[in-house]
Amino acid sequence: MEPEAPRSAPPSSPLWRRLLPWLLTAACLAAVAKILVGSREEIALSLARLESRTLVAGLALSAVNILLFSLRTWQVMARCSGVAIPYLFWQRFFVLSQFLNSALPQAGSIYRAVRLKREIGLGYTAYVGGYFVFAWLSVLFLLLCATLILGSSGFSPRPFGVPIALWPAAAALLLFLAPALAVMLCRLGLPSWRPVAWLAERLSAVFAMGPACLRSPSFAALFLLLALLGLLPGLLVLSLLCQGIGLSPSPGELLVIFVLIQLSGYVAVTPGNIGVQELLYALVGSQVGFTLASGVMLSLLIRVLHLAALALLTLGLVGLPALIRIKGRTHLEKPE
Repeated sequence: MEPEAPRSAPPSSPLWRRLLPWLLTAACLAAVAKILVGSREEIALSLARLESRTLVAGLALSAVNILLFSLRTWQVMARCSGVAIPYLFWQRFFVLSQFLNSALPQAGSIYRAVRLKREIGLGYTAYVGGYFVFAWLSVLFLLLCATLILGSSGFSPRPFGVPIALWPAAAALLLFLAPALAVMLCRLGLPSWRPVAWLAERLSAVFAMGPACLRSPSFAALFLLLALLGLLPGLLVLSLLCQGIGLSPSPGELLVIFVLIQLSGYVAVTPGNIGVQELLYALVGSQVGFTLASGVMLSLLIRVLHLAALALLTLGLVGLPALIRIKGRTHLEKPE
């Protein structure tokens, strides 16, 4: 019997593809640094106005925002998977996985998938499907919000001669139809070739989850309610920080900034969108009268508050219970 040939290692992605996100991060951070260095006096004056109670309120609201985000993902995941997921269990490991994602891109997502599979038997297809549905519904909601806000707030830009409110409306329509079109394309695959047939079957199952969820009026109503509630903490944080550093956008301008930045969060250009988020705040803010430095400063403050809230929640929901269990186990094992 001939010895089995050694298996070849899976092909790795080209070096340029692995380096590209980090090169983009470096370029974005260089642009952010240039803006900050060129506006040192403005930044110093703005930070001098910022009161500690504003930061404390922003930290508390950021924690509430994370918990509401976790609640929304739990609702969608439980619905799509058909598996009973204990809420407190989900809350603990979701916060930990988000904390991991902030340090190492996708590390938290992988941890989340493995933990769900190991602890409650949630399959990877159901996991991917649940997150696809969550992202699909969330982006649809934000696009509809952007359409309503831009259409009613009197913004005059007409890119390529088209009213600006029609762009998110068209994107929402395309996104709404995307799962049905994707299922049709999957079924037009090559069923005679087993790998393609297997992939088409899995993708078809994933893409079909979104429209199936919307057929339940109670699910759709609850998701809409939680999505609307989820807007409030983030808007309040943005409003508090704007007032804290001496900015006074109108409610319509505040909504435009918030919704457009929220939409950008679903497209990861760099790890954690570091640098990209800051430049987007500067660009969008400049359209409503902010300076570039003010936009960058807002983004940095929001990022710091989010990471601090995430760290505190991880400590409270994961770290302290683990320490209590270790202490109790040590006490029980201590010889009398």
